[in-house]
Amino acid sequence: MLSRVFHLRVVLIGVWCLLAEGRPLLDVNNTQDVFRAEEHSNITLTMSTVNATSDSLQIDLMRLEPLRNVFWYDSRNDLEPFTNEKFRGRLQCDLQLVRNGWIECLLSDLRLSDSGKYQWIVTADGRSNLQKYQLKVRGKLK
Repeated sequence: MLSRVFHLRVVLIGVWCLLAEGRPLLDVNNTQDVFRAEEHSNITLTMSTVNATSDSLQIDLMRLEPLRNVFWYDSRNDLEPFTNEKFRGRLQCDLQLVRNGWIECLLSDLRLSDSGKYQWIVTADGRSNLQKYQLKVRGKLK
């Protein structure tokens, strides 16, 4: 069931991009940022976004392999952001920064199992940005 909801969200984001009223549909950063970190350390993910002037904000951070929703927020549903149980208590996203044209998420206490490829889509005011990340976590050096 969660997989169906996840795939539906991805499709809906694509549709919202198509309805952007003549604006650029999707701003894609074609470079993939690679983060290298030690186990139990922290990283901060940042992305520039459009300045959000309305209450229409959606944030979708997902792990690509295996496909898993990590963080989901939709300002229109008035619910708390969803954080995958594997990241709960370790992932904090500052949603207030979107009004300044960027967003920041802190992932703390990294685990070896956090290594992998991630994709982040932020949609605000009918425009979307997409950023891809690769996280490489290594064992703590002694």
